[in-house]
Formats: sequence, C-alpha cells, structure tokens
Amino acid sequence: MSQAANANASAIAQGRKRMEELIDAADSLYTRSEYEQAGDLYRRACEIADAIGAREEWFQYRLWWAESRRLHGRLREAFVLVEPLLKDDDTPARPADRSMAVQVYTKLVINLPVALATIEKTLERAETLALDSGVPKTLSVYTHLRARLALWSGEYDRAETYEEEAWAIWSSDYPNVVADHYFVLRGTISLLKRRPDALDALFKEWSTCEDELPTLREASQLDLRSRRARLEKNLPLAIDYGRRCRLINNEAVAPLIRAFLSTGDIALAIEPLLQMRRDCRRSEGGRARFETARLNLDFHLAATRSVAGMAPADDEFDLDFPAPASIRDPKATAKALRRTRRALRTVQEIARSLDEKLECTSHLEEVRKRQKRIEDIEDALERS
Repeated sequence: MSQAANANASAIAQGRKRMEELIDAADSLYTRSEYEQAGDLYRRACEIADAIGAREEWFQYRLWWAESRRLHGRLREAFVLVEPLLKDDDTPARPADRSMAVQVYTKLVINLPVALATIEKTLERAETLALDSGVPKTLSVYTHLRARLALWSGEYDRAETYEEEAWAIWSSDYPNVVADHYFVLRGTISLLKRRPDALDALFKEWSTCEDELPTLREASQLDLRSRRARLEKNLPLAIDYGRRCRLINNEAVAPLIRAFLSTGDIALAIEPLLQMRRDCRRSEGGRARFETARLNLDFHLAATRSVAGMAPADDEFDLDFPAPASIRDPKATAKALRRTRRALRTVQEIARSLDEKLECTSHLEEVRKRQKRIEDIEDALERS
C-alpha cells in the first residue's frame, strides 16, 4: 500500500473513532433530554462522516441532528435538515433510519403553521410508506400523532380511541417512539376527562416498560402527579411534585407555576414563568407558544384576583369561578386588569391561528372562558 493510501486509511480510522466518541456523548445527552448539546454533537459527527465518505453514518447522524433540533423547538432548522433525506434515494441507509426520517418530517409538519389538509396528506403518505417499507410497526406512531391532534382540537374521546389503537400495535423496536410518550398522552387525557384515579393503573403499567429516557420519564410522571394533585385539591403535594419535576428537568417549570398559581403564591411563580417565556422564544411550535401564552394569561388572572381580594383559583381544572361581590383595591385591580388584557390579546392571536390551522375552535374556546373571568372582575370593578 502506498504512503498516501496509508495516510488516507489512517485518517478514516481516526475519523471513525472520533465519530464513535461524539455519538456516545450525544446519545448520553439525548437520554437526559439535553437536546441542544446533543444536536451539536450529532452535527459534528455528521460532518466527520461526510468528510470520510461514511454515507450510511452521515444519513443517520444528520437524522438525529434534525430530531434533536426538533425537540429543542428549532423546527425550521430541523425541517431543512430532514427534508432532503426523504428525497435522497442514492445514499445507503437502513430501512429503519429511512422510516425514522419520515416520522421526524411528519412531526414537524404537524407542529409547523400548515393547513390541516397538508397534515392529513402527510400522515396518509407516512402510513402508506410504513406499510410499503417493511417497517409497518411505525403505524403506531402515526396513530399516536392523530391522537395528539384530536386532543389539541378538544376531541378527548376521539383522542382516547386513537391512543388506545396506537398502544395496541406499539412495539419497542426502533424507530418507534419510546413508551413514555404514549403514557403521557393517556395520562393527560384522563386528567382532562377528570378521571384522576385512572393514573394508578397507568403508572403501574408504565413501570413494566423499559426506561430508555429516564429524565423524560421521571419528569413526565412528576408532571402528571402534580396535575392530579391540583385536580384533587391537594395543593401542597402539587407544589412538591412541581419542584421535584423542575429538579429533574430544569425546563419543566409549568407544573410548578400552575401549583403556585392555584395556591395564590403569585410571587413564587414569577421566576419560573420568566424562564418559561425565555425558553419559548426559541420555540417555533404553535402549540408550545399557545401553552406558554395561556399560562402567562393565567398568571395575570391570578395576580388580578390577588389584588382584588378574591380567593385563588385553578384556571385549568376548576369548574366554578364566582364573580367577586366587591373589589378590595380598585386602583391596583384596574392596573392589573390592563396587564391581563394585554396577555389575553397575545394568546387570542395564537389561539386563532391554531384553530384556523386545525379547523377547530378549541383554543379560542379556552381563551373565551378566561375572558369571561376577566369580564366578571371588570364588572365588579365598575360597581366599586
């Protein structure tokens, strides 16, 4: 072998060794839900694979670079990364990786501002490809995504039916999503349908599934437990679960914020809410923006109740919101109401966009319920 050939072989060997090191580190970060850092390492491994001509690895690492960006909320960057993979029939790739590319693309379409007809067409194409590609087990993923869309549209019974179908055909084999995503959605549906006791059996079944993403699982379970505690009016327990959830995943602050608002601890909710708002600025997902804006509105509603002398309330789970008989501090309440109205306009705009996209009314309906609570306080202020 010539000296040049030896040097080339050595460079390739060194490149492969470095790729393996980067992928081991990236996978470790990914399992801890540290998606930004994981994506950076997948990108570096992808660049090395490209440089040494390792085309199958290049396909795989670019795919996981895209998925990490998606999970970090950078949807358009992820879309640019994954879309060419769907059109690349020449690069060698495992069938499972090609199937995963379709899955990532489909999740991106669902979360980007596109019409429902486009989403439906993308899902149907993905389901057809799953059947034709020899990886039919991923049909479970697309049924799960249909369940999520139904949930966002406020169709809880339909969402539950889809999710039962998805779980019935679920397989732990790659590229299926881990079981945790199914249990989180099932638990969320149970809570929204006011069936907190259903979580007991759900957690028991959940514990029998392999724990591939321990950070995701523990944080998700604590989130569900905190929400259940609020629904059952065990507010100290809700705060405890919310604090533990944030310790596991610093970005998972919503459970703690809602627990604080339910107890009227407005000041304690400020710092985690500011963090959530900062995190949301990088997210391009409409649903994530809606949830943040809705929680921001609920914060201002809670602050308004506090200065008006009203009892705390849970804007997610409470059913009755009695209008105040009088206002304790009219001047401070009027000022708080102005801030609340600004927060209302922000979430209305996002809700309107999502409802147009999904051809539903669920997001604006949620906002209208909160608007009625604001108007009740305004009416009481006029009487004061």
